[in-house]
Amino acid sequence: MANSDRIEHLKRIFRQSFHTERAEEKTSVETLAQSLGLTGKESYEIIGLNGGAAKMVTVVATPESGAPIKFEARVRIDTPKEREYFQHGGILHYVLRQLAASSKAA
Repeated sequence: MANSDRIEHLKRIFRQSFHTERAEEKTSVETLAQSLGLTGKESYEIIGLNGGAAKMVTVVATPESGAPIKFEARVRIDTPKEREYFQHGGILHYVLRQLAASSKAA
């Protein structure tokens, strides 16, 4: 097997593995949502983010009709840079602010 064939074979294996892993994650999230009685049509309130410093938060999912559903969730803001993105309202806002600041300095 030539090197280029091996590389293509490895790429194919990686893609299959990646898609399988994503499908398993999606199934896990769907199963969890169903077990909580969530449909995806609820409005959500996240309590206790503390500027992105919190490790756990309370989520209140309110359906159009019926009682709110409360549950605890782990916050996954793992790096200082992710926290900075969060504090700016997302990566797009962060980048736009950086661009605006650099154009004012120039």
